[in-house]
Amino acid sequence: ISQIIDAIAGDGYTCIGNATASQLMLSNFTNVYRFDVMLTYDKDKIECDGYIQVHPDLEEGFQVSVIPALGEVHINWQGQSPISLPNNSLMAELVFSGINEGLTQVNWIWEQGESQFYNEYGEIINADYGLGLVIIYSRPVIEFNPPIEEVCEGEMLIIAPSVSGGTGEYKPDWTGPNNFTSSNNLLYFSKATANMSGTYTLTVTDTISCVESKSMELIVNQGPTIAFAPYDTLWVEPGYILEAGSDYNNIYQWNTGETSPEIIIDTTGLYDVMVTSIKNCSTSDTVRILWGGDPFYLPNAFTPNGDGLNDKFGPVRKFDYVNKFHMSIYNRWGQLIFDTSNLNQGWDGTFKGEACQAGVYVYRIVYQDFGMGAQENKVMEGTVVLVR
Repeated sequence: ISQIIDAIAGDGYTCIGNATASQLMLSNFTNVYRFDVMLTYDKDKIECDGYIQVHPDLEEGFQVSVIPALGEVHINWQGQSPISLPNNSLMAELVFSGINEGLTQVNWIWEQGESQFYNEYGEIINADYGLGLVIIYSRPVIEFNPPIEEVCEGEMLIIAPSVSGGTGEYKPDWTGPNNFTSSNNLLYFSKATANMSGTYTLTVTDTISCVESKSMELIVNQGPTIAFAPYDTLWVEPGYILEAGSDYNNIYQWNTGETSPEIIIDTTGLYDVMVTSIKNCSTSDTVRILWGGDPFYLPNAFTPNGDGLNDKFGPVRKFDYVNKFHMSIYNRWGQLIFDTSNLNQGWDGTFKGEACQAGVYVYRIVYQDFGMGAQENKVMEGTVVLVR
């Protein structure tokens, strides 16, 4: 028979762990009744996962047997009647997964009795076989050094992974806490914050669409909390104990030269401290110390006559360090006729909308200073003269 069928295995490429396909193409496929063919591959480089895309005219009676241990694929077909296909027709695609980096042939075994095509009379149709090549590339390799990064809040941070292997250039994609995303090769944070803590995952895709992902952990350590941080100024008495904290694992450095968590105040002025934790994260703060005393003046008389002068009785603040305040006014019979928790609200000399008589009235003021920790109530009592 002068007919010669061209059977060609196509090329493919992928990376370790991914799949590719080798197209089995046919030309001069005329009046073929059946065929039995075998192809081989390097089982140490690839493994055959099966086949796809069988030509519609070959689907009925098409059988494939894969022998992984030998690296062999056996394909058999017999039709109901002889068929012909156009040149460059696809028989099927063999699917291969990459095992190890390298190159392997997808080779027809055409020795007598191995790969043969037959016409309806059982006569052998000659064939020329073209081998295919499958290239397996290495996958990208991502390394984080270290895989767990610890920084202090407020510090600059650069996460620079090492990416090697793969094919060609790679495209980076980062994900992280709080819907964080980035397409930069490295991550740069000018100031680390506590909400940046968490897992960051880098996914790289190389030019042949091989994808690799790896994660690292970021821990952002906060500096110690300084006890007097809420206050810019404290009004205290000599001998006051100023506390920066209570954790003796921390390191304390005061501008006085002292290194204990608390110091005794014997003079007014600015006091600053730097506190360093066992994670080597530092916090510093400053407080102004002034000597305290009664925080306000109280007049001994007032004249609620509407002339805009001394029309109300109330405290006149000397220092702005009163935290809680309550003032009560009583008449000579001990009846409560006015009270307020508003430091700026004075008594206008009335009771239930009626003017009170001129005379002596008793006031009682309970207040607390601003300060660290629980503060005790302080009481001021006295009398005021209402003049009409």
